Amino acid sequence: MTTFDLELLTHTLDERIPEQAWKPVLRVLQITGLADTNQLRQGSGFSRDRVVRLMEQLQHLPPQLPAVVRPLGRSVPRPGKRGRAPTIYCLEKGGAALLRQMGYAGTKACGLREDTPIQHALAMVDFHLLAEQAQLQVVTDGVLSFQGGQVRPDHQVTLPDGTQALFEIEQRAYPASLRRILNSLRHKQALFQSPQGQRWSPVIRMLIHLPRKQSYQRTLRIWQQAWDLLAQDQGGNLPFTLLAMPLAEFQQDPDWQEPPLRERWDGLQEVSSVAAPPAKVTTPVKRSQRAPQALLRRTPEEDHLLLQALWLWFREEERWHIERYARPTSVFFDTMDVIYTASGFEDGLLLQEAGIPWGAIYLLRQYLRGHPVLHQQLRRAIRRGNRNMRWNVSTILHHMQVVVNTFLAYHGYRPDGPLQVYTCLASWDSPQPRTFDVAVKIHSWLLLSSPVGDDTPLKDRIQRAEEALRWVLLSLFQYAHFLDLPLPGYW
Repeated sequence: MTTFDLELLTHTLDERIPEQAWKPVLRVLQITGLADTNQLRQGSGFSRDRVVRLMEQLQHLPPQLPAVVRPLGRSVPRPGKRGRAPTIYCLEKGGAALLRQMGYAGTKACGLREDTPIQHALAMVDFHLLAEQAQLQVVTDGVLSFQGGQVRPDHQVTLPDGTQALFEIEQRAYPASLRRILNSLRHKQALFQSPQGQRWSPVIRMLIHLPRKQSYQRTLRIWQQAWDLLAQDQGGNLPFTLLAMPLAEFQQDPDWQEPPLRERWDGLQEVSSVAAPPAKVTTPVKRSQRAPQALLRRTPEEDHLLLQALWLWFREEERWHIERYARPTSVFFDTMDVIYTASGFEDGLLLQEAGIPWGAIYLLRQYLRGHPVLHQQLRRAIRRGNRNMRWNVSTILHHMQVVVNTFLAYHGYRPDGPLQVYTCLASWDSPQPRTFDVAVKIHSWLLLSSPVGDDTPLKDRIQRAEEALRWVLLSLFQYAHFLDLPLPGYW
């Protein structure tokens, strides 16, 4: 943008908008590059109608002028907030240039597109306006340099007693967030171990953009695991404290005290008692030159900490995983038995035993229709390699095993444990047709259910369960066309 364009843009705005009312609105957008209508009202002090008119004027400028603002064009849900979402406006290149001219160096147009970073930016605007309302000096998203590096906290606030404190806005954390959390804690550790870090309050306030519900507690646990692992790695102590509170609670009743009111905050467990691992005596190895930087992005120590944290999280969240992932159950074998029973093989009628088991096929087809995800997974597994594969005994057995594994995995089973399932060739002395087969071996009766009053010998029950599961798995190939499954090229 040329100086002439900027001067023309400023002149046009001053002519169309009295008293330079566009400036207070742009100052709010300068905080993170976007803001919603409520935030623009709070930051500018204008009424809702005036803000709406101003935004309309800023959007509809002569086409030869650079754009100043634009509406996001969609609503973004915000945790804990109900009702109709206010309109969100984004800063454009023309607006960023105006702000730089006003003294806000480094201002750029908004480039956020995804909901999560937009939610985070809006939460940062909420906090910034809250601090300004309390007449506190606040720097949002500014770089804080120190000896040995730099950090970019969400907010740097000068508290009423003159203490400088860091405030972070966080959102829902997932296991995939652990690496980012560990890196964040490492950077803050480096800050507070530096001379510059002594000027800051050792208490970092973390405001989580979630209501105080299960997701909030789960997020705290993930941060706690990262904190504990890093503290253990550093000898059982960290030079700062991390306190958390839902953002909405802080907005209702801000705590600007130093130290903060501990009864209102959720503190991560003090880890001074965490025993440091015994030091390992190692012999330094001389290297002629450092490895390329690309190879040093992830150290073994970081991987070790991360995997430890993920394993702790997995164990603590086991109930959640039970709902998310399939777990084996003994009822699985009962279901397979119901399908197998419909084959009529045990009725003793020779004509029925000699015919196609339509009853069992019908039940199996209905079962697959009732599990569309399983049905689709089986179709993909059977189609894989069908067109360009050169079939031989090895490739056929492997392909069949993949299909069998798909069926078992859907039900939470693997083929090489107490339940052993593998594809094979029919034995040379078998009275069955000389074709490919599926073998099932149940190595423990504990896999099966124990119906009350069932006095069937365990050996017979195991054999029955093996036959039923074998029939179902083999039918995926033998009766594929009746089950709406692709017919393998080798069958």
